[in-house]
Amino acid sequence: VSLVKEVRLRPRTDDHDLQVRVRAARRFLEDGHKVKVEVRFRGREATHPEVARARIESIAAGVADIATVERPPALEGRTMFAILARGRAQHPPEQARPASPANGQPR
Repeated sequence: VSLVKEVRLRPRTDDHDLQVRVRAARRFLEDGHKVKVEVRFRGREATHPEVARARIESIAAGVADIATVERPPALEGRTMFAILARGRAQHPPEQARPASPANGQPR
């Protein structure tokens, strides 16, 4: 059963504390859960939503090798959140190259 786990922070959360949240989100994703990253504003912090968006994007970048952003950052009231889900971004397959000898000459 996949649950939605939540990681909460504030716009002024320090970088080390942010890394702790990244590790928690990674653990939740590895267990097969989705992660809701939530940034709560208090007072005048709400006048700077770009700070919250940067925090959410840094967490998403920290787990980009195992997760994708299922729902991009959105502002609801005094809370900005995004949802991360397990799975990597789809990359186009690489072109298969024929194997050639080291000197470039056929034998």
